[in-house]
Amino acid sequence: MRTFHTDIITEVDLENLLALEKSKKRHDFDVAMGIPSFKAIMDKIEEDIPETPIWGFPSYYRVERRLKAHALHFDGCKLDGSPNHMSWCRYSAVSVLTESWDKGTLRFYDPLLELGSNLYRSLIVYSSGADNSPQAHERDEVIGDRAALLLFIATKESQ
Repeated sequence: MRTFHTDIITEVDLENLLALEKSKKRHDFDVAMGIPSFKAIMDKIEEDIPETPIWGFPSYYRVERRLKAHALHFDGCKLDGSPNHMSWCRYSAVSVLTESWDKGTLRFYDPLLELGSNLYRSLIVYSSGADNSPQAHERDEVIGDRAALLLFIATKESQ
């Protein structure tokens, strides 16, 4: 499962979303959903996935500024389907909050989808668990300042 939505985040909310980078309460979705665009992301995820998300521990969000490439992987299991440190993760979502970067393409396979600058203020939601057709993905090295909002989601059905 994989869905892509454009223009989910408003320009007005970018500063507040970027401020989440400093938050140590990454499981506190009640605070983050006070930002209208974050609430819109949560609503879109609830529409997209066929399970009930847990908006609290173990699910979490974070703002990441990782320049190094991220090799091909699944979020909720190893590439061979065996458990990893996030085996509780059933779905994931990514949005990019900055424009001043180059390269850094996020690439999915089966079918191929490459997201670069078109991920700015947009949202990709995808399955991550070993038993729900996880989406293999990788990201190229980034040049510049690429801040991504990442969400890793457990579901009530998987607990």
